[in-house]
Amino acid sequence: MRMPVLRYFLVVGAVLFGLLMLVNSRTESSGPPVKTAQTVGLPQSVKMLPEPPPQVTAVNFAAEQEPPKAKPVEPANPPKVVEKKRKEKIASKHRPTWHRFVQYPFSPFSIR
Repeated sequence: MRMPVLRYFLVVGAVLFGLLMLVNSRTESSGPPVKTAQTVGLPQSVKMLPEPPPQVTAVNFAAEQEPPKAKPVEPANPPKVVEKKRKEKIASKHRPTWHRFVQYPFSPFSIR
């Protein structure tokens, strides 16, 4: 069974519109919702203040500048050089298996 969606919205829309017109005719108007004046421009008593100078909020990093001169810093206590002995590689019996896949003898996806 098909739903008469278009007829439903047409009937409900007409009823709601009729209710809005009925309520509007029964109520008294309290004037426009936004109060406006019929003057053009600013009143004479208002004076504009001069704009403050713009503050610098960004730095142009692409501008050519001289690089800052760095002073070499000498450490107070230089670190001691420690020589480490290399450990000999020991062949282990364990072989890594991270690259292998698990294989089951009875897999639902295997071809028989």
